[in-house]
Amino acid sequence: MTRRKLLLISGAWPLARRAFAASEPRNISFPLGGITGSITPADAFFVREHFAEPEISLESWRLRVEGRVARRLELSLPDLIELPVRRIEAVLSVPATEPGAQR
Repeated sequence: MTRRKLLLISGAWPLARRAFAASEPRNISFPLGGITGSITPADAFFVREHFAEPEISLESWRLRVEGRVARRLELSLPDLIELPVRRIEAVLSVPATEPGAQR
């Protein structure tokens, strides 16, 4: 079952709320040898958190897209869940120490 389907079940909101509750920062990695091909599976992504997760209300939470955009957009969690799934190949680049710099 996907998270999308889980959240559509009426009794799933309390479970989802618990998943978004405050917790200590996490640092989780995945052995690179376990990744085959050029696509990293979503469950094998690394996690680096610097702060504890804030407690949020899933009923009132909104994602706002604003600033240098043609049209301002505001979406609730149910709005996001209803959007069609699109798969794209993208590169995630993480800033790090410049090559040759001393650590």
